[in-house]
Amino acid sequence: MRSVRLAASCPRAGATRLAAPRALSTAPTATIAVARDPAFQFYYPDNLQALEQAGARLVFWSPMADQVLPESDGLYIGGGYPELYGHELAGNAPMREAVRTFARSGRLVYAECGGLMYLAESLTDLNGRVWPMAGVLPAAVVMERSRLVIGYREVTLTSAGPLGPAGTRARGHEFHCSRLGDIPAAVKRLYAVTDGGAGSPRAEGFVIDGAVLSYVHLHFGSNPALAANFVEACRR
Repeated sequence: MRSVRLAASCPRAGATRLAAPRALSTAPTATIAVARDPAFQFYYPDNLQALEQAGARLVFWSPMADQVLPESDGLYIGGGYPELYGHELAGNAPMREAVRTFARSGRLVYAECGGLMYLAESLTDLNGRVWPMAGVLPAAVVMERSRLVIGYREVTLTSAGPLGPAGTRARGHEFHCSRLGDIPAAVKRLYAVTDGGAGSPRAEGFVIDGAVLSYVHLHFGSNPALAANFVEACRR
């Protein structure tokens, strides 16, 4: 798999950055498989470091090129440009099936922005081509040239989840040019999201089997418990 350059810096989302948690043990307690290739290349380096400090062993895989998932307790599918690689992602049917099976098994999948798009039923690119995706989230994603969603976000968990108990708060950002189709009301929403603390919260953070999907890129430095909670949930 080709190596890719991770984001060199991470915004503080309007908050003073808190120190990452110390390692819970000297040996990894859970293995988290991180999607990393040209389609998925945006991760806060602090997030990956925080997971390792919380006891995770990170392994990397490519939704574009790999045929099977690495052995792991959880998946982390970050942001990137899946709309530019629809042909490759759609053409890798074994991996789309593997990710769908992993999520349906109840094992944890944490997907942000590009990851959410990959887990949708389909992705329509800017040329109008429709590509089948992993089919975990029962909705389609459509790219729109005139659409830009950008800004800092504040997130509060409305119920317990892999990132923590109800009431857990975090900050991050949202940056995308896509529209998500209607989500069935039966799909659980884990997040209450506000735009930098202003306005009424909106329900987001979709929960499907073992997957949590959101357009929000959370910065784990905004709440050091996030990484430790996720690693512990993967370990269980």
